[in-house]
Formats: sequence, structure tokens, C-alpha cells
Amino acid sequence: MMENNKEVNVSGFDKLYPDAETWDMRNYKGLALMKEKWTYECICGNKTKWCEFDFEEPLCSEECAKKFIRTKMYVLMTLKQVKKLIFSMKNIDPAIKATIANEINRQNGKIILKIFRANLKQKKEV
Repeated sequence: MMENNKEVNVSGFDKLYPDAETWDMRNYKGLALMKEKWTYECICGNKTKWCEFDFEEPLCSEECAKKFIRTKMYVLMTLKQVKKLIFSMKNIDPAIKATIANEINRQNGKIILKIFRANLKQKKEV
């Protein structure tokens, strides 16, 4: 399929959800996916209209979504361990601990996306 002179991936989520129209949402293994009007480039290089709603990350297929889910879970578990470590430190003021934990919570989406994109970029270069 061609749109605005760009080839759109019709294999992944378009095959899985063939009845989806623009702005429809689908749940894929806990990810909220939205089929958008515009075409984006997935991390794998394919063009897609499907984006993960919460992080606004273009994902063209089940394979890319599974990679995103694994990265998201790994980062969230790691950040949970970091917060536990911070709260176990006895010489840090509780208000400072709370500030650090709040900042981690506030930034976790950005951290997930940076690690997801960096990991896949490294795999492409190898």
C-alpha cells in the first residue's frame, strides 16, 4: 500500500487487525495500540500507522511489540530495584529519597524509550 509516496507495512498489525480503522485502538498483550492517520517509521525501519498509545512509539508488528514489552518490563523492574536501594540507604534524608523516587517515576517513560531505541540500534549496527 502506498500513502504520501511512502510504503506502509501491511504485514504486521494490519493483518492481525484487518478491520481496524483510523483512530481505532486494540489491546496487544497489555499494550494499547492505536491506528493513526499518519505513517511513521517503526524502529525496525518498516512504515506503519500503528503506535503504542502511552509512549507514542510506532510499532508495526507483533515482533516489534514483543521487543518493546520486554524492554519495558526490564526497565521497570530495574528502576524498582534502584528505588529499593535508595530507600534502604540510612544516611539519606527521607525527603531526598522521595524526591529521587518521584523523579524516577516521572522519567521512566523516557528511560524506556531511550533504552528500547538504543538496544535496537545496536543490533542493527552489528
